[in-house]
Amino acid sequence: MVCPDEDKRRELLERLGTAGSPDASTVADYAALWLERVRVRSARQTFEGYGRAVRIHIVPAEIGHMKLIELKRRHCKDWVTAQLATDARRRTIGWRVSVLRAMLEEAIEDELISVNPAASLIKAMRIPMKSKDVAGVDAGDAGKLLEAAREEKAFPGIALCMHTGLRRGEAFGLRWADVDLEARTGNVVRQMHLTGEVEGLKTDKSRRQVDLPAALVEMMRSWRARQCEEALREGRPPTEYVLGTEPVDARRARDRMAGALRRSLKRAGLPFHLSIHGLRHAYASLQLSMGRELAYVQQQLGHSTVSLTADLYGCHVRRRDRDGADALGNVLKGGQMGLWRKK
Repeated sequence: MVCPDEDKRRELLERLGTAGSPDASTVADYAALWLERVRVRSARQTFEGYGRAVRIHIVPAEIGHMKLIELKRRHCKDWVTAQLATDARRRTIGWRVSVLRAMLEEAIEDELISVNPAASLIKAMRIPMKSKDVAGVDAGDAGKLLEAAREEKAFPGIALCMHTGLRRGEAFGLRWADVDLEARTGNVVRQMHLTGEVEGLKTDKSRRQVDLPAALVEMMRSWRARQCEEALREGRPPTEYVLGTEPVDARRARDRMAGALRRSLKRAGLPFHLSIHGLRHAYASLQLSMGRELAYVQQQLGHSTVSLTADLYGCHVRRRDRDGADALGNVLKGGQMGLWRKK
C-alpha cells in the first residue's frame, strides 16, 4: 500500500513533468508550481512581489535553467554576486534571496532536495544589510507643510498620514466604522491597493489600533460633515472611507495626493522632497524627537519588531539622547550635585 505522502509526491513529480524522477525538473519548473501555491494561500501583494522576483531575477538567471537537484550553494553565491554588480540596492537583493530561500525550503518539504543551498546566504557572504537611518522632518517644517497643504483637496490624506504614520494603502482603506472620534482611536485592519482591491492586512503587528491627536480629530469631524453634505446634495449615501477615496479611484487619488504634496512643499518654501511614504517617516522622526518610546512608535507604525524601528529611526533617538545628556550637564554645571552631597 502506498502512503498518502508518497501519492502527493508522485502527483507533484508528474506535474513537474519529470516522469516520476526529480532529476529532470529545473528550478524554473518548480518555481512555477510554487507560485501557484503562493497565489492560493497568500495575500495578493505578497504573491505579486514573489512573482516579480521569480520571473525577473530567478527564472531568467543561470540558476533558473539548472536542475533543481543539482543546484549547489556556489551557484546561489554566483547568482547573488552577479546582482551585486548591478545598481540594485542591497536590501532589494536580500529580498530576492529570501524568495529563493523560501521556495527551496518548500522543495525540501516536497522531498525533492535535502538541503537548502540558499539558507543564511547573505550572512555567509558577509554582505552588510543594515538599513541607513531615515531622514526626518523637524516640527517647524512639518507645521509649514501642513499649513501650505490646507488649500489642497488632498489635504485630508496628507494630514492623516502626517498625524498617524499610516501607509498610503492603510490611509485609503481606513473606514469611518474603524474610527472612534470620542476615544480618539482608529483600528487599522485593511489596505486599499492602487488596483482598487481592498484586503485585510497580513500580520498581527500591522493590524493595530492607532492614537488620533486631538487636532486631527477636529479636522476629521469637519471632513465627515463635508462628505455628508456633498452626498446629500448629490443624492447618494455618504462614503464609508475616511479620505473619501473609492476603490475604483485609488490610483488617481494617489496621483492627486502626490501632486498636492509637491505643490505644498514648494508653496511652503521647503528645500527638500517628500513622498507620500515620507509622511510616515516624518511622523516617526517627530514622535521620537519629542521623547516617545521606541515601543510606542513601533506599535503605531505596525512594525514587526522594535529593532526594525530602531534600525530605521535610530538617529532620532540618539539625537534625543544627546539633548538629554546636555540637559544633565547643564544641571550638574549649575551646582546641583550638592543635592547628593553627604551632610
